[in-house]
Amino acid sequence: KKVQLSATPGTGHMGWLCTYYAYDDLGNLRFVIPPKAVEAALASSWVISAAVAGELCFIYRYDGRNRMMVKKVPGADSTEMVYDVRDRLAFSRDGNMKGKNWLATFYDGLNRPIMTALYKNATATR
Repeated sequence: KKVQLSATPGTGHMGWLCTYYAYDDLGNLRFVIPPKAVEAALASSWVISAAVAGELCFIYRYDGRNRMMVKKVPGADSTEMVYDVRDRLAFSRDGNMKGKNWLATFYDGLNRPIMTALYKNATATR
């Protein structure tokens, strides 16, 4: 996606704000590379380092059933999600909760969330 930045943009990326979206073979969005990360990539011959990807890019991971299990936004730690057998979000935690708690969601018979609680278990993993 290109958005014109200057009144007289050049060819390529000069004078444009470029955002790249990367999808996997199943059509799931995996990476969003915003303009600032594109500038960093251009400076290093289109190589995006792990530091640039972790700090400037949006990163998404999916499980075998195409449910988002990890979401990473720029400037924040990742958010993890765990689903139950009915594909409802059962547990989640953000960077502030890692190593401490999980946020648990309980549902009624009509799949409506009825209660949210903190699951305090520092050793629990996905």
